[in-house]
Amino acid sequence: MLYNIIPTELKHLEGAPFDFFLTGSRFFKNAKEESDWDFYTEASTLVEDFLKSRGYTVSLTYEDYFTVKVLTRRTPGFKIDVQLVQNVDLKTRAQSMLAPYINSVSKEYHKVLWDMAFKWLQSN
Repeated sequence: MLYNIIPTELKHLEGAPFDFFLTGSRFFKNAKEESDWDFYTEASTLVEDFLKSRGYTVSLTYEDYFTVKVLTRRTPGFKIDVQLVQNVDLKTRAQSMLAPYINSVSKEYHKVLWDMAFKWLQSN
């Protein structure tokens, strides 16, 4: 299931047997029209195989403390990144915690913020 309004380029995720959650600039409401689409889902061989069968390739464009792998699909003028994460609940809680603040911090520090949020949530 896909938890957002979806353009045509994302329809292949809509009927997937996995849950995909919006993240990145579109979630944090600072996206431009040409911004890529970022999602996360629970890491598994099944989801990785599903994405690869739909044209995704392993990418190293984004990593944080809790991201296992990122798969990317590019089409002309459109890019989708799917982060495979260790724990969807923890990622969702961290994202909610960071949402009010992340746009006021330079992007170069976002990885540090995510890592701190994950570690704090794990300890509490």
